[in-house]
Amino acid sequence: MKKLMVTLSVLCLVSSAGAEMIAHYDMNTTASGGFQTVPDVSGNGYDGSTRGDSMDISGGTANFPGDMNSPRGWIKLPDADVSLGLQGAVKATINWSPNDSWLIDYIWYQQTGDNSFKKSMFIQLQGADHNLIIETNDDNGAGTFEIKTPFDPYIGVDTEVMFTWSSDGINDGVGEIWINGAMIVDGVLPANKIVDTLADGVTLGRQDGVGNHHFLGSMDDVMLFDNYVPEPATLSLLGLGGLALIRRKKA
Repeated sequence: MKKLMVTLSVLCLVSSAGAEMIAHYDMNTTASGGFQTVPDVSGNGYDGSTRGDSMDISGGTANFPGDMNSPRGWIKLPDADVSLGLQGAVKATINWSPNDSWLIDYIWYQQTGDNSFKKSMFIQLQGADHNLIIETNDDNGAGTFEIKTPFDPYIGVDTEVMFTWSSDGINDGVGEIWINGAMIVDGVLPANKIVDTLADGVTLGRQDGVGNHHFLGSMDDVMLFDNYVPEPATLSLLGLGGLALIRRKKA
């Protein structure tokens, strides 16, 4: 029994260390319109940049105007470098002010660069139904796939949202939506729908290359992970707790 507890404790600690942060945008900078740098404070050097004539960052928050034509704004991330592949997570604190006429507000968007076969991943809010959605699709006739949950109670409130997904590219995987640290919903993600190659379009707050669907509201503390293990803090505590019980029994 003791050997089992040691094994489980070590596995929990190792698993919690499996998350690899790709980039962290804490928005503690000042930018307004045009093309200005949004620093990646993780140390990995994947600085983003503002786009649009009304995008602004101040007081630790990025403010998105959410207009289809003008003003508009989004944050462009380095192509391919921050592409999240077969497993990963996007985490952000958002304050959404929906404009139902636009129907969709994008938080995260990425797309592969193969013109004959494109895969895309969207993390979005739908204005009409007020749903929080992770969507994957491709342009080869396979359609789209969504995992979603209602977002009504959180409109206009600072809310931490996180999306995790995992697949080996052969077998179907699992996607999850987390809100304020709690896993709200999960579902199957078909392996052929997840972006599995380098992406040429990665943006926050907009579907890059399309003139609408800009996010309306604020966003900060955006973190991108690869090889993400959900609830690392809980797993760490479980592992440490198990080791503590073992030491206590020895004493």
